[in-house]
Amino acid sequence: MRHVRYLLLLTVVSLAPALAFAGEQANAPSVTGETGLFTLLSGDTLPRGGWDFGLYFNNWDPIIKLDAGQGRHKELSLDWSRLSASFGYGITDRWEVSVMVPYEDYNYDEGDLLATDHGFDQRDLGNVRVGTKWRLVGGPGDHSRLALNAFAELSTGKDTVASRDTGFGAGLDWSVGNWVLNAGYADRGKFDAFARKQEANLGIGYAAPISERFDWITEVNGIFYSGGREFDTRGEYKDRYDFTTGGRLWFGADQDWAFNFGLRTDLAQLNSIDEHCPLGGLVGFTYFPRHRPPRRSRRCVSRSTSRREALGCRTSPRRSSTRSLSR
Repeated sequence: MRHVRYLLLLTVVSLAPALAFAGEQANAPSVTGETGLFTLLSGDTLPRGGWDFGLYFNNWDPIIKLDAGQGRHKELSLDWSRLSASFGYGITDRWEVSVMVPYEDYNYDEGDLLATDHGFDQRDLGNVRVGTKWRLVGGPGDHSRLALNAFAELSTGKDTVASRDTGFGAGLDWSVGNWVLNAGYADRGKFDAFARKQEANLGIGYAAPISERFDWITEVNGIFYSGGREFDTRGEYKDRYDFTTGGRLWFGADQDWAFNFGLRTDLAQLNSIDEHCPLGGLVGFTYFPRHRPPRRSRRCVSRSTSRREALGCRTSPRRSSTRSLSR
């Protein structure tokens, strides 16, 4: 219980920046390539002709519920890591596409497996994800923006770490001020050992601008598995509630590059932290053409038109007025 109280305290502390500040959003490539926060997608898209790039290392700690006789315990702990690279492009001001290539690394707790399970850990290329997003409502600078996303996970990876089938999914992404809300559904296809074919997700996040170069991002993303169980699998993934909190530090002359970092834990495992270690996270580098409103130069704010012209400032043409004289 002491560990549980400690993690709950960290949760409250990490939420404090989000509750104390309000400002512009912190869009960049998400871990799957679409425009958003870390794992949640925002209601925004890349501008027409704009492109972005993301390189991430992620770690999750899901729990697998084993069938009877399939392990030494009823549950199996998984340490799942992913190294990924993504590229996105804006087709129009409201439509973007992205491609993400993952390298998966699965490490299972040998103490939960059977004595005959040797060499169960696997690492290899996963399935390439092709995503797209359409902004339906709102635009840059609006308080509310709504987008529809869809994706396909092509069966290009090794079946030891990826689905044998082509997966697909879709969802809605809503941005309200600095808040982001997600709802989606995905069918991942068939996996060899443990089932996680069909899943739904609900998420909420907040991006707090701590300074002009630093944003603090906090997310809670619930993933719920249902149906699609194959007879030859040994167990199925349990529902999880990923809590992620961390920073996005912008750098470069135009502040378009960012260093991303964060801690992640599964809130559903806090009552069994002595048995599992649900502490993961992310680190990454991203490029994104940030939307910033143009700033007026102070030297151009003058009541004298001649002075503005001498400084090389843009001036609006004078309007000519004519008087009609009646005799």
